[in-house]
Amino acid sequence: MDETLVPQSSLALQFLPKFERLNTGGRPPRSLVAVESPWRVPCGAVVAELPSLGRLEASRWKQDSDFGGRRVSHNDQDRYIIGIQLASISVEFRNAGRIVADGRLAPGATHFSRPGELAAVEVKSPCDVLHLYVPREASTRYYAEISDGKEINEDHIPGNEIFYDRTLEQLGRLIVATQNERESAGDLYLESLSLAIFARLFPMRGAQQGQNVPRWRLQRAMDYIEANLAESIGISDIASSVGLTRMHFARQFREATGHTLHSYLQERRLEQAQHLLRKSEMSILDVALNSGFSSHAHFATVFKKKLGATPNDWRRKLLFGT
Repeated sequence: MDETLVPQSSLALQFLPKFERLNTGGRPPRSLVAVESPWRVPCGAVVAELPSLGRLEASRWKQDSDFGGRRVSHNDQDRYIIGIQLASISVEFRNAGRIVADGRLAPGATHFSRPGELAAVEVKSPCDVLHLYVPREASTRYYAEISDGKEINEDHIPGNEIFYDRTLEQLGRLIVATQNERESAGDLYLESLSLAIFARLFPMRGAQQGQNVPRWRLQRAMDYIEANLAESIGISDIASSVGLTRMHFARQFREATGHTLHSYLQERRLEQAQHLLRKSEMSILDVALNSGFSSHAHFATVFKKKLGATPNDWRRKLLFGT
């Protein structure tokens, strides 16, 4: 994806780590994100109150269990709702009268709902979604500032479809990190992060690039991965399942999702392993084998590198809080 289209977000990302721990001027640091319940209803967690733009709200909808059932949301406020998937999800999602997604989505999958649109979701797997609530007036003001007073129009806003944007996903993860008390943030960090999000969202010209993989092909590849998650499959196997060569499909997959096939496959295996550790009494070895890892040692190494704890320690903390 061509980052030169939206340089403001890249610039903000460069300095965000420096801002994160700046003194808050005597005010207590705060988290940006509230736990969302019900679905797509903001909980009053304001990312930032920008003098010239207004407020940006964020909430996180995370379901590890009891994720079944259909949920409906009517965006009856004059705002946009941006949903960013922080983990892989199996879902049927409808918006504005059409099916937008029906199947497996990779982390980073993003959707943009306009004011007045009705949405419905049926989640079929554990999920972790960040929702951003952006007033239409804020987007109008922002676009006017960066375009010498021009008005924003429909061409500057993503259509009613799923798209992948790696930078927006990273910004979303920075917001979610503030739920952790150690990562709570001061006003300067919040302002910088908010401006980076606005820069990436309006106009989202880069969101339509890299989408030259037919949706059915991307879906078939993800379905193949799900059906063979516990097997020793490789990139060649996945590419063959959609009728393409290894190199050809690997490039297309990365362009479309921002993830390599290898990183996506490993992410799904780790998510499967976490689910089994949480919901079953399997031994660590059985969890490893049922998640597609070749050995206990390999599983433990990858798990600790990604999650900061061994599988056994992770399960113990989950069960006993120690």
